[in-house]
Amino acid sequence: MKRYGVFLAGAMMAAIAAQACWPWDVADEEFRNAVPEKDDLMVKIGGDDAELTSAVGLLSVNGALDPWVEGECADELCQEEIDGEPYYVDGEVYELTRSAKWYINGGLEVTLGWIGAILIQPYTEKTEGGYMWGPWAESLSRIQFQFLMTKESAGVFTIELDGKNVNASVEDPWTPIGWGDLETGDEPHASMGTIVLDYTAVHAIDTAHPTPEAGRITYEFDVREYPFYVDASFEGFEAPDGQVIDAEYGYTRFDDGMAGELLFELDADVWPEDDPDGLLETLFVTSQWTAEGEGQGEANATGGTLDGEGSIVDELSLEECWAAQSCLFYQTWAEYRAQYSDDTPDSVFDECGFISYCPTVI
Repeated sequence: MKRYGVFLAGAMMAAIAAQACWPWDVADEEFRNAVPEKDDLMVKIGGDDAELTSAVGLLSVNGALDPWVEGECADELCQEEIDGEPYYVDGEVYELTRSAKWYINGGLEVTLGWIGAILIQPYTEKTEGGYMWGPWAESLSRIQFQFLMTKESAGVFTIELDGKNVNASVEDPWTPIGWGDLETGDEPHASMGTIVLDYTAVHAIDTAHPTPEAGRITYEFDVREYPFYVDASFEGFEAPDGQVIDAEYGYTRFDDGMAGELLFELDADVWPEDDPDGLLETLFVTSQWTAEGEGQGEANATGGTLDGEGSIVDELSLEECWAAQSCLFYQTWAEYRAQYSDDTPDSVFDECGFISYCPTVI
């Protein structure tokens, strides 16, 4: 994701530089206003939304208490011990949520980043119903691009980003690598629609590119009025770390204060917790948070080893609340529960904090 993001952004910057001497006008304002603002679609966990990947990284080497969260925060946080020293516990559902945020926002950063950069530049050709930009190619790039935007009817637009190898002939066809449709609302950039980014198509054009990313991301969104909705579907998406993701994400932003909700499902090896065995369990995760980032959520794991021979555990679940950004999103309450396939009653095998510390989100 990150490598292609830089690659596509670099191609756009080269195109912008090349267009400095173009004599044509920019596209009509209604075309630019049909495209949503990137920040309206991206997941934000609280208003400030600090880019913390893990609160553990802020602890000292020996696991001592982090001085950033002493005082009022410390009284409401779950604690454990490492080598006799207390430390605060990361919000596990929170970290799953932040990981999901990274994948969702990564594709949006790429896609809406280059669309926004394109639309403020002069077009190369006026088409029937719209405009075309390009073709262009970054220096040393093996892919050349063109972008088309068409008005299908009042308030309805389609977009398409095409690519082909720089060594291809003029007669060789273009391959769509990103496309979508947009329907405008009452205000500029307040729209609904679908945007698709196809990394597999990019690789088909440039088979020598070293990054492992493949698969397709589909975004469906409605940001015409609050609450905003963004659904993201990952199909066979291969991330830079080699992990293949098939997942469905549903994001809701309740208001401009950044309070929100994220629902998602994915496959991951989460059991046995301390001895992964290569079998993938299915995770269902629900999380909600306030405008300050304080939140609550639940993760349920089924299948995989839990469905294997000799296993009497049918489902594992974690309910959790976490602190606001100022307290580094640590757990304030957590309950780990096992459900069994026989008549054994559910069991709580770990718990910390107090449920009274959980926030009211909706």
